[in-house]
Amino acid sequence: MLLLVGLGNPGKEYQHTRHNVGFLAVDAIRDARCVDWGLSSWSEQRKTKALSCSGRVGKTKVVLAKPQTFMNLSGEAVRALTDWYDAIPAEIVIIHDEVDLPRGEIRLQFERGAAGHNGIRSIIDHLGTKAFWRLRVGIGKHPKIPTEKYVLGHMNPLERITLKRILQKLPQHIEEQFLS
Repeated sequence: MLLLVGLGNPGKEYQHTRHNVGFLAVDAIRDARCVDWGLSSWSEQRKTKALSCSGRVGKTKVVLAKPQTFMNLSGEAVRALTDWYDAIPAEIVIIHDEVDLPRGEIRLQFERGAAGHNGIRSIIDHLGTKAFWRLRVGIGKHPKIPTEKYVLGHMNPLERITLKRILQKLPQHIEEQFLS
Protein backbone atom coordinates (compact mmCIF):
# COMPACT_ATOMS: atom_id res chain seq x y z
CA MET A 1 0.00 0.00 0.00
CA LEU A 2 1.15 3.54 -0.78
CA LEU A 3 -1.02 6.43 0.40
CA LEU A 4 0.11 9.75 -1.13
CA VAL A 5 -1.58 12.66 0.64
CA GLY A 6 -1.13 16.20 -0.64
CA LEU A 7 -1.88 18.90 1.91
CA GLY A 8 -3.74 22.10 1.10
CA ASN A 9 -6.89 24.06 1.73
CA PRO A 10 -10.12 23.40 -0.17
CA GLY A 11 -11.78 26.21 -2.10
CA LYS A 12 -11.01 28.32 -5.16
CA GLU A 13 -9.54 31.19 -3.12
CA TYR A 14 -6.69 28.89 -2.00
CA GLN A 15 -6.18 27.08 -5.30
CA HIS A 16 -2.85 28.64 -6.33
CA THR A 17 -1.44 29.58 -2.93
CA ARG A 18 1.89 28.37 -1.60
CA HIS A 19 0.09 26.38 1.10
CA ASN A 20 -1.59 24.27 -1.61
CA VAL A 21 1.64 22.83 -3.01
CA GLY A 22 0.57 19.39 -1.75
CA PHE A 23 -2.69 19.50 -3.71
CA LEU A 24 -0.82 20.64 -6.82
CA ALA A 25 1.68 17.81 -6.35
CA VAL A 26 -0.87 14.98 -6.20
CA ASP A 27 -2.70 16.53 -9.17
CA ALA A 28 0.57 16.49 -11.13
CA ILE A 29 1.30 12.89 -10.12
CA ARG A 30 -2.19 11.81 -11.17
CA ASP A 31 -1.92 13.65 -14.50
CA ALA A 32 1.47 12.05 -15.25
CA ARG A 33 0.66 8.50 -14.11
CA CYS A 34 -3.10 8.15 -14.62
CA VAL A 35 -2.76 5.52 -17.34
CA ASP A 36 0.41 3.79 -16.09
CA TRP A 37 -0.99 3.31 -12.59
CA GLY A 38 -4.59 2.75 -13.72
CA LEU A 39 -5.83 5.59 -11.52
CA SER A 40 -9.55 6.11 -11.09
CA SER A 41 -11.25 9.50 -11.28
CA TRP A 42 -11.21 11.76 -8.23
CA SER A 43 -14.10 10.99 -5.89
CA GLU A 44 -15.07 12.29 -2.49
CA GLN A 45 -15.72 9.89 0.35
CA ARG A 46 -17.58 11.47 3.23
CA LYS A 47 -16.03 9.00 5.64
CA THR A 48 -12.49 9.95 4.63
CA LYS A 49 -13.05 13.72 4.43
CA ALA A 50 -10.92 13.70 1.27
CA LEU A 51 -10.92 13.56 -2.50
CA SER A 52 -9.11 10.42 -3.58
CA CYS A 53 -8.30 8.20 -6.52
CA SER A 54 -6.66 4.81 -6.58
CA GLY A 55 -4.80 2.44 -8.84
CA ARG A 56 -2.13 -0.22 -8.77
CA VAL A 57 1.54 -0.48 -9.57
CA GLY A 58 2.40 -4.16 -9.76
CA LYS A 59 1.11 -5.61 -6.50
CA THR A 60 1.06 -2.27 -4.70
CA LYS A 61 -2.23 -0.42 -4.28
CA VAL A 62 -1.65 3.32 -4.72
CA VAL A 63 -4.04 5.97 -3.38
CA LEU A 64 -3.72 9.70 -4.01
CA ALA A 65 -5.67 11.96 -1.66
CA LYS A 66 -6.43 15.62 -1.03
CA PRO A 67 -7.98 16.25 2.41
CA GLN A 68 -11.05 18.46 2.27
CA THR A 69 -10.55 19.65 5.81
CA PHE A 70 -8.55 22.82 6.15
CA MET A 71 -4.79 22.54 6.56
CA ASN A 72 -4.82 22.78 10.36
CA LEU A 73 -7.26 19.83 10.52
CA SER A 74 -5.45 17.58 8.03
CA GLY A 75 -5.02 14.88 10.67
CA GLU A 76 -8.76 14.18 10.68
CA ALA A 77 -8.70 13.24 7.00
CA VAL A 78 -5.37 11.37 7.16
CA ARG A 79 -6.65 9.29 10.10
CA ALA A 80 -9.89 8.55 8.24
CA LEU A 81 -7.97 7.61 5.06
CA THR A 82 -5.64 5.37 7.07
CA ASP A 83 -8.61 3.56 8.61
CA TRP A 84 -10.59 3.37 5.33
CA TYR A 85 -7.71 1.88 3.33
CA ASP A 86 -6.32 -0.16 6.25
CA ALA A 87 -2.92 1.51 5.83
CA ILE A 88 -0.16 1.75 8.40
CA PRO A 89 1.63 5.08 8.99
CA ALA A 90 4.85 3.86 7.33
CA GLU A 91 2.87 3.50 4.06
CA ILE A 92 1.86 7.17 4.09
CA VAL A 93 3.68 9.96 2.22
CA ILE A 94 2.52 13.45 3.14
CA ILE A 95 3.41 16.06 0.49
CA HIS A 96 3.43 19.63 1.75
CA ASP A 97 4.89 23.11 1.45
CA GLU A 98 7.96 23.93 3.54
CA VAL A 99 9.08 27.47 4.35
CA ASP A 100 12.32 26.19 5.90
CA LEU A 101 13.55 24.90 2.53
CA PRO A 102 14.66 27.20 -0.27
CA ARG A 103 12.22 27.48 -3.15
CA GLY A 104 12.68 24.58 -5.53
CA GLU A 105 14.24 22.08 -3.11
CA ILE A 106 12.53 18.87 -2.05
CA ARG A 107 13.36 16.55 0.83
CA LEU A 108 11.99 13.15 1.64
CA GLN A 109 12.22 12.31 5.32
CA PHE A 110 10.80 9.76 7.71
CA GLU A 111 9.65 10.18 11.29
CA ARG A 112 10.18 13.93 11.71
CA GLY A 113 8.40 16.33 14.02
CA ALA A 114 5.97 19.03 12.92
CA ALA A 115 8.63 21.79 12.85
CA GLY A 116 5.91 24.42 13.17
CA HIS A 117 3.71 23.07 10.33
CA ASN A 118 0.17 22.94 11.72
CA GLY A 119 -1.05 20.40 9.16
CA ILE A 120 1.74 17.99 10.12
CA ARG A 121 1.09 18.62 13.82
CA SER A 122 -2.55 17.65 13.28
CA ILE A 123 -1.51 14.45 11.48
CA ILE A 124 0.91 13.46 14.25
CA ASP A 125 -1.81 14.10 16.85
CA HIS A 126 -4.43 12.04 14.99
CA LEU A 127 -2.13 9.14 14.06
CA GLY A 128 -0.39 9.14 17.44
CA THR A 129 2.99 8.75 15.71
CA LYS A 130 5.58 10.54 13.60
CA ALA A 131 6.42 7.28 11.76
CA PHE A 132 5.26 8.39 8.31
CA TRP A 133 7.02 9.88 5.29
CA ARG A 134 7.12 13.59 4.52
CA LEU A 135 7.94 14.94 1.08
CA ARG A 136 8.71 18.58 1.83
CA VAL A 137 8.53 21.00 -1.10
CA GLY A 138 10.51 24.19 -0.49
CA ILE A 139 8.67 27.47 -0.92
CA GLY A 140 11.22 29.59 0.96
CA LYS A 141 10.45 32.49 3.28
CA HIS A 142 9.82 36.15 2.71
CA PRO A 143 11.86 38.42 4.98
CA LYS A 144 9.10 41.03 5.35
CA ILE A 145 5.85 39.04 5.18
CA PRO A 146 4.67 37.05 8.23
CA THR A 147 4.71 33.29 7.56
CA GLU A 148 0.94 32.85 7.95
CA LYS A 149 0.26 35.52 5.34
CA TYR A 150 3.06 34.35 3.03
CA VAL A 151 1.93 30.71 2.80
CA LEU A 152 -1.64 31.79 2.03
CA GLY A 153 -0.44 34.18 -0.68
CA HIS A 154 -0.58 33.43 -4.38
CA MET A 155 2.59 32.37 -6.16
CA ASN A 156 4.21 34.79 -8.57
CA PRO A 157 5.11 33.67 -12.13
CA LEU A 158 8.71 32.72 -11.21
CA GLU A 159 7.49 30.60 -8.29
CA ARG A 160 4.99 28.83 -10.57
CA ILE A 161 7.72 28.03 -13.11
CA THR A 162 10.00 26.65 -10.38
CA LEU A 163 7.16 24.57 -8.92
CA LYS A 164 6.22 23.19 -12.34
CA ARG A 165 9.80 21.90 -12.79
CA ILE A 166 9.69 20.18 -9.40
CA LEU A 167 6.27 18.66 -10.01
CA GLN A 168 7.39 17.18 -13.34
CA LYS A 169 10.05 15.17 -11.47
CA LEU A 170 7.82 13.95 -8.62
CA PRO A 171 6.18 10.91 -10.28
CA GLN A 172 9.56 9.37 -11.13
CA HIS A 173 10.89 10.27 -7.66
CA ILE A 174 7.90 8.51 -6.03
CA GLU A 175 8.36 5.44 -8.25
CA GLU A 176 12.09 5.19 -7.46
CA GLN A 177 11.62 5.61 -3.73
CA PHE A 178 8.48 3.54 -3.12
CA LEU A 179 7.43 1.49 -6.14
CA SER A 180 10.57 -0.19 -7.50
